[in-house]
Amino acid sequence: MEKGRRTARGEREIGHAGGYAPGPTVICVAGLHGNEPAGVEALDRVFRSILELRLSVKGEFAGLAGNLTALGRRERFVSEDMNRIWSRDRVDRMNHTAAADTTSEMREQVELHRELDRLIGRVPGPVYVIDFHTASSTTAPFVVLGD
Repeated sequence: MEKGRRTARGEREIGHAGGYAPGPTVICVAGLHGNEPAGVEALDRVFRSILELRLSVKGEFAGLAGNLTALGRRERFVSEDMNRIWSRDRVDRMNHTAAADTTSEMREQVELHRELDRLIGRVPGPVYVIDFHTASSTTAPFVVLGD
């Protein structure tokens, strides 16, 4: 990704595939930290391959960019770590806060939350959300699972 670009397409949605046949919904979020563009780039490649190879996807597969402003700056965050602001209390009150009283990451969180709600709200089956991050040292890929 070139310096100054938000995502390969400059939008929150990196890509979307499927929605035509029954199956689970998988949503990948990348770039919650602006200095971690690798997940955004990887998802962009995957969606381009799906299109080029005309692959059929059961269920839905979506990729979303997290912190667009920080990604554009190639900085970890602007005001606060977006990966640390997802408490239940904060999510519950974020839509009731005036935009002028918020940080860059809070505004990004509201937009990302709306996209997640839009995707999750329209599907009848199971939904899996995967949050991509980049390690700061050499390591094998790993996954952390929660509830």
